[in-house]
Amino acid sequence: MMSKCIKQNTMKYKSRSSPPYSAMDCQGKVMIGNDGATYISKPDKRGIYRWVKSSDIVSSKILKNKTMRINPKLNPKLKPKTSINPSSFSSKCLYKKTDYGAINVSKYIKCIPNDILKNQLEMGVAPKHIYEINDNASFPFVVFDYGGRVDIYNNHFNEETNKAELNKKLIGVKYDQIFIGDNESKDPYWTFKYGIAKGNTILLQTGKDKYMFIGKGILSFSTKDGDTIRRYYSPIGGNYDSFACAVGDKYVYLLNDKKYAPVGEFDINKDIIKQYYCYDCECKKYKTMTLSMKTNYAPFYGFY
Repeated sequence: MMSKCIKQNTMKYKSRSSPPYSAMDCQGKVMIGNDGATYISKPDKRGIYRWVKSSDIVSSKILKNKTMRINPKLNPKLKPKTSINPSSFSSKCLYKKTDYGAINVSKYIKCIPNDILKNQLEMGVAPKHIYEINDNASFPFVVFDYGGRVDIYNNHFNEETNKAELNKKLIGVKYDQIFIGDNESKDPYWTFKYGIAKGNTILLQTGKDKYMFIGKGILSFSTKDGDTIRRYYSPIGGNYDSFACAVGDKYVYLLNDKKYAPVGEFDINKDIIKQYYCYDCECKKYKTMTLSMKTNYAPFYGFY
């Protein structure tokens, strides 16, 4: 059953240019954005609905028609500009097989439109892995893992160009251990099987009892009572949201909700996130406490 199209009052929805409504909940609707422009809730190739300016839709149709009119056979000197057809650029920059798949490091670097950043990465030591952090089907952060340290970049969504732009290094972090978010429990309930959306969120251990979570923002926290985290889960649900959960010797840490609870509250042999949110299982009330987390960087929301 489709969710109700209801106006949202959180800062995420109030501060953006597009309408203060979830595009997924208002599929196909036309609304006025916070900037006064008209937006239409349209699906992308994955079926994820996003707010698109009506002017952008008209412009894309005009560009498409112009591209179709260009005929090199009629005028050999007139060659189509690759910039006219957006798909021509994307076809040369397929750095992963699927939207949530593993990233080919060398191909990703070549696809970076920021020439200064691209040259720096090509001239220096290449990262071992690159991970695009998921937040409701947008990728607000990109993590370059060099082994022992990471560089985290802002991959802010530009509403004017309708593209993400990797243009600023936010922070460099040394780590003792890195936990790569995945459907660790291998539960078939979740949207992606184990290994498909590897790295959709990341948890770093930066010192004794010290951790940094990269998901819905970049947040730092300390575990409770000298606890050490042993496992990390980050499956993706039907609305393409990542659910991050860390399991220590003493506590379970529910990072999206900034909560923690004694390990004994859950059956740790089963999917903890499903238990906590009562997804496809018997529901009970869990004794949770507030987890103090420092916000290093707030989420960079796309418009959807």
